[in-house]
Amino acid sequence: MLAAQLSPTPARAYARRQPEDGTLYGVVRDHLPALLERARDHSEHGFGYPRFVEREFEKFLACGLLCNGFVRVRCDHCAEERLVAFSCKTRGFCPSCTSRRMAGTAAHLVDRVLPAVPYRQWVLSLPRQVRFLLARDTDLLTQVLGVFLRKVFAWQRRRARAHGIDDPQCGAVTFIQRFGSLLNLNCHAHALLPDGVFAAGPDGAVAFHPLPPPWDDDVVRLLEQIARAIHRVVQRRLALEGDDAPPDLLASEQAEAVASLPGAGRGAVPRPGHRSAFLEGYSLHADRLIDAEDREGLERLCRYGARSPVASSRLSRDPSGRVVMSLKRPLRDGRTELAFTPVEFLRRLATLIPPPRSHLTRFHGVFAPHHALRAAVVPGDVLRVGGPRRNARRPAPSARLGRADEARVRDRRPESATPAAAPCASSPCSPPATPAAPSSSTSASRPSRPIPAHSHLLRRGSTAHDRARYRSPPLHAGGMSAQLRPRPDREPSVVTLLTLRVASIHPVICPQAGRSEATDPKPRFVLLMRTL
Repeated sequence: MLAAQLSPTPARAYARRQPEDGTLYGVVRDHLPALLERARDHSEHGFGYPRFVEREFEKFLACGLLCNGFVRVRCDHCAEERLVAFSCKTRGFCPSCTSRRMAGTAAHLVDRVLPAVPYRQWVLSLPRQVRFLLARDTDLLTQVLGVFLRKVFAWQRRRARAHGIDDPQCGAVTFIQRFGSLLNLNCHAHALLPDGVFAAGPDGAVAFHPLPPPWDDDVVRLLEQIARAIHRVVQRRLALEGDDAPPDLLASEQAEAVASLPGAGRGAVPRPGHRSAFLEGYSLHADRLIDAEDREGLERLCRYGARSPVASSRLSRDPSGRVVMSLKRPLRDGRTELAFTPVEFLRRLATLIPPPRSHLTRFHGVFAPHHALRAAVVPGDVLRVGGPRRNARRPAPSARLGRADEARVRDRRPESATPAAAPCASSPCSPPATPAAPSSSTSASRPSRPIPAHSHLLRRGSTAHDRARYRSPPLHAGGMSAQLRPRPDREPSVVTLLTLRVASIHPVICPQAGRSEATDPKPRFVLLMRTL
């Protein structure tokens, strides 16, 4: 489905990124030891930051560098070769990995989760004390988000019943953002709700029923109910756990990042606009509407919700060595950029790193995994607005498998179905010849799994990491694997289509071969080997 919505503009040439030349990488590389030493000196126990914070910085320093591992690919037409470095795949502040996750999440939601109906964005901001508690307590964040969406869902269902709709169902996809535009700690929610409800008819067909837009008074009343409910949840949580324990170093810096804003001129209470309300530090905005036909606008809105806290293009260094971050909009005092010392800048980044096992994208209502109407709502089939919908078929198991799963399924098939090519006799990794075992009725009826080519190199007591490294298929003449050769019906990978969709860059088209995607859409580069 990604290939069906590719941009018709010609693809640009792919160029490997060089993170070591960027401002953010230079700041982390040069001043991370000073940050960690300062953290150990200021912490009571002497250990500094939690391990997940230090791991985030360490993985970022290894992201995109060829010395830390790469994939070697070669063009099957002109023998041009490329080296693709491994990425860190973190969720904190790495511009490359967070942008990849942003684009992939938005494409997945638009293509496979969100049906073609109008959507309204509801943005909930919280007081500073509540922001600090949510940044520290993921369970409390889940409860507060549930309170917010239950109030909005109840309001939508009441309006739907007033229009004669029986048993209306609502849904939401929520993005949790832990940062603000000033690099401050600001936990808030961007919820994407269909501007209507789903309901099943007498025949069981599910249809979407649009609702009128909310009035300003509706948003004000909703915010009053949400604020009271969140206040009760927070007070109940504080009464159970208490706040007498001394905060650790990360909690102290998070409290500082919430309380002190570099641009104090923005602290004034803004005037409420259309479909927005403000109440004692709470704010609710519901004026952004995306039409059902505007799928590109919906994808841009999803990217905004899943974006990275730091854009590398907005960072620079001044002559004194400070880190300068340019702002998208000027402050009330006229400033267009903020300046930090390197250690202060890294302390800000440390407070924005999400804790492990904390989801930043949440699904509620009909978009939840186990909702009864999810299979009838997600765009596995065309949803008729205001009318019945055909029953969506669940895809076959092979259609839901990834590439690694398909390889494992292919290995479990009988040898007659998928013949395995024999390795080259001159290869040093070729296993020694073994006599054929006598056939029996049991072994003839049961499919045998092919023996890996490198299994003879494994010793007893080898670790799981060692066994995983030798699961690659055997190499043949020229170092190319037979199972990795391009097939005539092979489609581009998801990463290739996503790069072409977002940045109009085709990473597998070889510029030396002189062929364009319009004349030959097959990939030009094939995988040769992995190097750790």
